[in-house]
Amino acid sequence: MPELPEIEVLRRRLAPRLAGRILQRVEIHRPGSISQESTRTFTGHCIGRVFGSVARRAKVLLFGLESEHGVSDGFLQIHLGMTGRVAVVDGAQESPSYPAVTFHLDQGRLVFSDARGLGWIDRVWAIPEGFGPEPLDPEFTPERLATALGDSAQPIKVRLMDPRCLAGIGNIYAAECLFEAGIHPQRPNRDLGEAEVHRLHRAIRSVLSEAITVGLTATRSRDPAKWTLFHREMGGPGSNGKGSGFRVYDREGAPCPRCGRPIQRIRQASRSTYFCAGCQPLEP
Repeated sequence: MPELPEIEVLRRRLAPRLAGRILQRVEIHRPGSISQESTRTFTGHCIGRVFGSVARRAKVLLFGLESEHGVSDGFLQIHLGMTGRVAVVDGAQESPSYPAVTFHLDQGRLVFSDARGLGWIDRVWAIPEGFGPEPLDPEFTPERLATALGDSAQPIKVRLMDPRCLAGIGNIYAAECLFEAGIHPQRPNRDLGEAEVHRLHRAIRSVLSEAITVGLTATRSRDPAKWTLFHREMGGPGSNGKGSGFRVYDREGAPCPRCGRPIQRIRQASRSTYFCAGCQPLEP
């Protein structure tokens, strides 16, 4: 599942290629991918609009739309689900496999493809609400993290994955952030002390920022439809456990990049959690 870094990398890659492009025609290959409106209404709301900025909220892409006179006209919202991809395709370039919706532009095409059909698109007229704070916003402070975490008794890993707590952190980066902070994923959320919350805050911002940097440069794929899954191409950790991959995620049995003990895997909320028992003790 693409998480905050993957969606942010995709946003940065798409934004300069879409700015000012005009939506001329919408081809809907899979009607079920349109979330709320009928396909006819959705198409009518899109044709003739101009792409403005491309934003991200949590794991959702928001393509700003404008009228021909430059007046804001809401957003095209895309949630990728498990297998959704978004690519800008030049005129002669082959479209990605499993297209769900193709937006024909005055130059090229914007293609939303989805092999398993779990993603969706709709039109919205405001930034979606109901999410927790964005971890990379300047106003995201340790104090705001503490407020977001609250006094829930949930395991801290499960709490971090709740989008109402923090926006955009999923299974992969929750595990990575907790390893960086030296916090066991089964620790009750409300038992974290002030120093641990500060460490977790630093780890969240560091891990997510590094993942975005790696994602912008590390993918070996020439297919833009695969850019959102760059984490699958990153492999294990780089030299000294930093710089090119994950420290613990999907590395069960491999040596910890810090202490050399085997990485362990447990199940939490029906998801695999990876951690180092030596670097992340259950009893602080």
